[in-house]
Amino acid sequence: MATTTHAPFVDAAVQRVRRARWGVLVLFGIAGVLFSGWLTRLPSIRAELSITEGRLGGLLMFGALGSLASLLAAGPVIARHGTRRVLTVASVAATGAFVVLGVGSALGLVWMVALGIAFNGLTFAFINVSMNAEGTAVEQQLGRTVMPQFHAAFSIGAGIGALVSSLLAAHDVSPLWQLTGMGVVALAVRLAVIPFAVYKGHAADDAHESVGPIAVIRQAASAYRERRTLLIGLVMLASSLSEGAASAWIAIAVVDGLGRSESVGGQMYFVFVAAMVLVRLSGNRLVDRFGRVTALRASAASVVVGLSLFVLAPSFPVAALGLVAWGFGAALAVPIGFSAAADEPGRAPARIAAVSSFASIAGLTGPPLIGYIADVTGVRHALLIICFAMVVSVSVAGSVRRPATVVP
Repeated sequence: MATTTHAPFVDAAVQRVRRARWGVLVLFGIAGVLFSGWLTRLPSIRAELSITEGRLGGLLMFGALGSLASLLAAGPVIARHGTRRVLTVASVAATGAFVVLGVGSALGLVWMVALGIAFNGLTFAFINVSMNAEGTAVEQQLGRTVMPQFHAAFSIGAGIGALVSSLLAAHDVSPLWQLTGMGVVALAVRLAVIPFAVYKGHAADDAHESVGPIAVIRQAASAYRERRTLLIGLVMLASSLSEGAASAWIAIAVVDGLGRSESVGGQMYFVFVAAMVLVRLSGNRLVDRFGRVTALRASAASVVVGLSLFVLAPSFPVAALGLVAWGFGAALAVPIGFSAAADEPGRAPARIAAVSSFASIAGLTGPPLIGYIADVTGVRHALLIICFAMVVSVSVAGSVRRPATVVP
């Protein structure tokens, strides 16, 4: 009799989790579309600004700086106001950033483009932490690993964004109209999805507590004093260095190191992304079967083997095989890191923001470091530095294990 009484409530709870899961998938996909949508228009933006590659690289650093600065505030802001409000405000602001970026490019104003890039990085950080916080909440409610699927949605969205951008560029659509249009459409989708994508909320009042701003700032800062959180941050730094180096340098390495065309270089990056998506789509079963630590160590080993083949390959087919292994290895470390950071739901926003800052540091320092080494050794050989990062990841892999005090 009791089962009959409570069945509707159980069904409603299950439906709510399912809706939240699909909502979070859409949010990740939209983030991926916007991420690649503007980056693939950089040649047009550079031409409209009449600047060199070196100066363009300097402009891109504003995005990493904006992201890093906002990550220091993301945890306290989410704890204070909740992911629903943060996602809504950040989504509106992200559209504004795209408009500023497009207008600045059309007018040839470098300072306005720099402002748009910085603002875009700032808003993306708030959205990224919020999405991952809600994704881990859904994962915990389901009782099984699903974070790799969310990150697969991001990668698929990035592929769609790149395809749309290439088609618009081929038809001479200016960055202004593309970025404005993408920003408005993304905002409409996000505002429609956020109400049911937000499952937990992560605001302080969810726990029926009145937490002041000073208290949540202290809580966020305390995440950086936790040994486990810092070790997970090192995992995120290593994995972000690997994935970021791939996006920045694979095409150039194929052209300069393997003597192929720019078109082939782009195709090889697509091979890398496709390998990542394939593993992320099946990653939930892999992590649940073998555990986080084993999956993370196997991922690092795959990156080392793949990179070694790509760098030292005697032939192009072997190098392509290396890219596949590299993509396989790069797929799971980031979602595993986010899941581990959110093992204790009450501390999830602060810890996710903390480990995300390590990823931003990798994005800020990794490409220039590899570039400096490449001036001496060549791009392909410079990429071997990522193997050392994988050694660090393996050495601290035990940090992603679920704490014994946390009930699965």
